[in-house]
Amino acid sequence: MQLPTITFRLDEPYNYPGEGEAASSKDKESELAGVVTGTRLDSTASPPRPAEPARNGPPFPSRPHSSPMRATGCIMAGSMLLLSLAVAYYAITAIRYNRSQFQLMVSSSQAALSAAEESMRSDERAWVGLPLPTAYPLSKQEGGFAIKLHNFGKTPARNVLVTDYVVIEDLDQLSGIQEAESHRPISAGTLMPGNEFDTNVWFKTSPEGISSLAQGKVRAVNYALITYEDIFHRRHTTQSCFYWQGGLQSPRPCEEFNTVD
Repeated sequence: MQLPTITFRLDEPYNYPGEGEAASSKDKESELAGVVTGTRLDSTASPPRPAEPARNGPPFPSRPHSSPMRATGCIMAGSMLLLSLAVAYYAITAIRYNRSQFQLMVSSSQAALSAAEESMRSDERAWVGLPLPTAYPLSKQEGGFAIKLHNFGKTPARNVLVTDYVVIEDLDQLSGIQEAESHRPISAGTLMPGNEFDTNVWFKTSPEGISSLAQGKVRAVNYALITYEDIFHRRHTTQSCFYWQGGLQSPRPCEEFNTVD
């Protein structure tokens, strides 16, 4: 017995037995349901709202103008700038004032320190002077003085040099210390505190000069120049001037040329 042959085409749908009737019944139900549903929607719909009258002007309120906001921002920015400038100016002024005060304080401190140091040096340094000498008795053509260099300070005087000479002058005349080749300095070396250096200074003149000097018509003036160095390596100079004439018991200091450095 030969079985029947069933051929399928892929481009055409194939309805199985009973499938067509089920599909048609579903379509009818959907059509009926659509009619009923549409009727219900129409019956329950709300009545249409009346049209609102058109409003005058734009549909949305206009935004406020931006010019006041910009002006406020500019004012605030300017205020902040002025405040910043004021703060910067105050800071700079304060810095300058503090700097000037600091410099003044430093200067004052340095001045006080220098003054204290100078006072200490003046108190501790060497002071070489020449006390009033002793006059030797006159001879026929000469006379002389016995002088002493004395260190009145608290520390040694180094490299002490003394230049001393005598000049016969009128009573109202003082020629002062003169530099000459014959006025050679004498080295006294180092003078310790309280120590002395003794030397004699002689002068010669004519018999007439000795007679005038003895009668008090002229005077013998002694000029002394002393130089030395202290322990702080500073050079100092002492000038001494004294005179003697007939009628005086001892030499006297001159009116000028007595200085101590």
